[in-house]
Amino acid sequence: SSMRQSNSASSRRGRRSSSAGARSARKGAWAARSRASSSASSAGVPIGAVGGGYQIANSDNLLAVCIQAEMAYRYNRMPANTKFLSTHNLAIRRDVLKQINGFDESYPDASAEDNDLIYRMQKAGYGLLLQKENQMPHHHATNIRKYLRKQFQHAFWRVKLYSRHPGMAKGDDYTGLKDVLEPFLALFILSFLVCFPLFITYNSSFITNLTCDSLLATGCFLIIWQLFWAVKVVYKNSMGEDKLNRYKICNRALFLALVGFLRSFARGLGMAAGIFIHLFVKLKTFGFAKGVFF
Repeated sequence: SSMRQSNSASSRRGRRSSSAGARSARKGAWAARSRASSSASSAGVPIGAVGGGYQIANSDNLLAVCIQAEMAYRYNRMPANTKFLSTHNLAIRRDVLKQINGFDESYPDASAEDNDLIYRMQKAGYGLLLQKENQMPHHHATNIRKYLRKQFQHAFWRVKLYSRHPGMAKGDDYTGLKDVLEPFLALFILSFLVCFPLFITYNSSFITNLTCDSLLATGCFLIIWQLFWAVKVVYKNSMGEDKLNRYKICNRALFLALVGFLRSFARGLGMAAGIFIHLFVKLKTFGFAKGVFF
């Protein structure tokens, strides 16, 4: 009996050591490829950083699965010589990091500090290389309320980010026209909803009808846009999953469309708050805002 227990313990230690060895080998291979890539150059531009993509670490949650599907769709469209890399899976040359003075610590939360770092790196004359085969497991959000709050924070700090890097406001290889327009459409809807009682109070039928038509048209456009995007994202992502049936595809697409619709309003409100605070900071009207928000 003691011999069998000894053999069992030895086999468990062997499996753990082999698993750890495999992880170390993967990390070593990723580091070696990153060093080789960063020493190369693209079109005469020295490579300053090499990054990879995402893998999902909590695939048992529907929200996390939908977030991963959207991220995978975006990363698959990005070129190798890209304009953006996320710091969740990134190797940066030490001399480049020192040259651009590292992260900007005026960002108090994980929101736009990685974008700022990457944009400053490109302004310093360095290129970025994306290696899609190198992927890092990541725990995505599982609570929709917390996820929307985080999207509000992202949009809030994007105002500061784009005021420093206005050329990136139209989007990079990860973000695009959809991400730029959605917050404005959501704010347009919210502004009409806020003003609608005033139109009824003044009993202006023309303005009331115009408001209703504008709300209906903008809302339908935003919903259709979200549905189209969600179906495209989920369908592309499902091509690699053999057992994903039509019911699950429809379920994920509808849920992602709903999340995207709500996220538009969270981002719109965050952007509005960021513009408001940033305006007062620049005018030095409220001095306390600089210490609290910026």
